Amino acid sequence: MLPSSRRGHRRRHAEGGAVLDRSGQMTTCSARRRPTVVLVVLAMLAGVSVVYLRLWAVDSGFSSSEDREFLRKQFDRANIEAMDESAEWRMKYDAEVERARRYKEEAKQAKDAIANAKESVAFLQKENTNLNLRLATLRHDMETMRQNCTCNLPSRPSKMS
Repeated sequence: MLPSSRRGHRRRHAEGGAVLDRSGQMTTCSARRRPTVVLVVLAMLAGVSVVYLRLWAVDSGFSSSEDREFLRKQFDRANIEAMDESAEWRMKYDAEVERARRYKEEAKQAKDAIANAKESVAFLQKENTNLNLRLATLRHDMETMRQNCTCNLPSRPSKMS
């Protein structure tokens, strides 16, 4: 532990947050901060006055009506160019939105076509299965009829040329 004389140049007083400075006088925190606050306020006022003086100098430099008219024309021209550029970007945006809408619509149509094709394939597969069953039944019936038939028909009809 350092001796009390080397702990710092300020010591807290037992009452109310007052501080003893090197000379032994009691000061409060607000009394120590007052010069700093005054300096900050003065610096802010100086900054505001510098900005105001620069604006005033710029304004007084354009005292003639020709200069003001020239500046107005330049501003109008810049404004028109900005509006033209804005309109151009808006047209590009609208074109992209339209293109995206068309792609989305085409994708939906393709998805619907695929769904319809899947339904058609399922229906055709079911119909094919039913036809194969019927063909098998007809072949079985034909075999049964051949076995039960007592007539003298050739087993296969001959081709006539």
